[in-house]
Amino acid sequence: MRLTEVAPNFIMSQAGTLMTILKHIESKLGKGASVPFQPIANFMRNVGFSLTFDEFMELYNNDENLQKLVSGVPSENHITIGSDVPDMQGDGEENADAMVDRMAQGAAKGINQPA
Repeated sequence: MRLTEVAPNFIMSQAGTLMTILKHIESKLGKGASVPFQPIANFMRNVGFSLTFDEFMELYNNDENLQKLVSGVPSENHITIGSDVPDMQGDGEENADAMVDRMAQGAAKGINQPA
């Protein structure tokens, strides 16, 4: 299967490819997942783009969407994708979606507990 079959509106660029790969990893591992850089570089190579850590940092520094997807400070060893900390708005209130997600996770855990 080709990447363009899975993501037909995919931007054929190094940054677009990287974003697609990182979003896929986030969907599989969840927000806040720490992923070694080398497998990401391998995925990029498999779809036709080479990616060194320096190239990653150049993309990261120039792409606001990539900065939003990657949390913390990327290193040559690991990159943290997404944040497992609830989004906060200016007055300290949680973003409504983050609050609903957190509440649903708590309810799901409670359902699976023995009576």
